[in-house]
Amino acid sequence: MGGLTAGQTYTFQWWCDFSSAQSIALTKATATNFVSLDNNNTNQNGGLGQYAVGTFTAVGPQEVVTYDSTQLPFLNAFQLRTVTAVPEPTTFALAALGLVGLSVVARRTKNLRV
Repeated sequence: MGGLTAGQTYTFQWWCDFSSAQSIALTKATATNFVSLDNNNTNQNGGLGQYAVGTFTAVGPQEVVTYDSTQLPFLNAFQLRTVTAVPEPTTFALAALGLVGLSVVARRTKNLRV
């Protein structure tokens, strides 16, 4: 993966799934650590695979993830997201709405005491 910013925290998520009974394999992803996922958790037709989520801080502009398997490695999808400390707009809107509601309640309570 390229285009990373050194010092930035990222979340990496990946999925592997092969729903055929012919699949009895684990796929291993390795960067600094490794995670192994089962391509088919029941080893029967229709069985489901697994996914994993990890977080890392980039030390440079590139990170290498290596996939390995006892058979063909399966990688159905992966997603790379930056981790930010800024709240999402919906979270901010809900917090603002809550503060407005509290101020209305406080104002009504104050007016009732008079």
